[in-house]
Amino acid sequence: MQVIIKKFLVFQFIAAIAVGCYGSKKSIKIIHANDLYKKGSLISDNKFKPYTRYIDTISLRIFSLERVSDTFIKDVALIHESMFDDKKLIDPIIQEHFLKTLQKFYVYQRIGLISPDFNRGFDCCPQRGKYQHNHVDFIWEKEKIEVERQANEIVEHLLHTITTVGFYYAFPDEWRWDKKDSPINLAMQEAVDKGHYNISSYSDLLNRDREGYAKVTAQEFAYWMILAEWNYFYLVGGPNDEFNLHTSSQIASKLPLAHKLYLDTVAKVIGPPDKNLLNKWHKFK
Repeated sequence: MQVIIKKFLVFQFIAAIAVGCYGSKKSIKIIHANDLYKKGSLISDNKFKPYTRYIDTISLRIFSLERVSDTFIKDVALIHESMFDDKKLIDPIIQEHFLKTLQKFYVYQRIGLISPDFNRGFDCCPQRGKYQHNHVDFIWEKEKIEVERQANEIVEHLLHTITTVGFYYAFPDEWRWDKKDSPINLAMQEAVDKGHYNISSYSDLLNRDREGYAKVTAQEFAYWMILAEWNYFYLVGGPNDEFNLHTSSQIASKLPLAHKLYLDTVAKVIGPPDKNLLNKWHKFK
């Protein structure tokens, strides 16, 4: 535990004087501990166009494009909040460091309606303010015919933001997807070598963007691994060709590097979201 905390302190010092791969030194701010767990209200503000509403909750800014329902934005916020509830493996000190990281680097989540094709011609980032580079992908409010996919849409993309940006900064030794010998990449490679993680669908990206390939393959592996550790694999709707381990016991027995990474980092910060919140779209079987 002391080793992890020391790593946090060293990295935060370095981050304060150096430019990160997502943001700049201008995006760092001082955070008071009592602000970390605040749950804000939905705010309308045209200052951040094309995003017209936002909510700040548990150290994450959630921006929304127009036409997304207020109810959906609030539902996403509730699911995010529930991941940080007091669970048996959470370490309050480590969790607090992580939440400070989200705020210091202005990490944010974006929400849109239906799909990218339904929202043509918008900028990726707010036109003003410090929330710029530290985001991953959108959470889309689905049409009624796709309601069964909505719970996974929310959980998957919140995890992308938490792991690909948040953990990247908060656990600089363990979660550097851009370092070949980092624990996240070694755990992923173990899964590939043992035939549990199929990355063949990303081969075209490898030919076009090697950095993007490294980021996406680690990001998707993290999502699959965490979903299995939570025993929430039902959310994807059944077996798939990309990842074939579905439970925590399978991860522990077949992918020891991934299981160790989960226990050492992920489980100290977040836990599975409340089933009752997910039941709105997808009933547990």
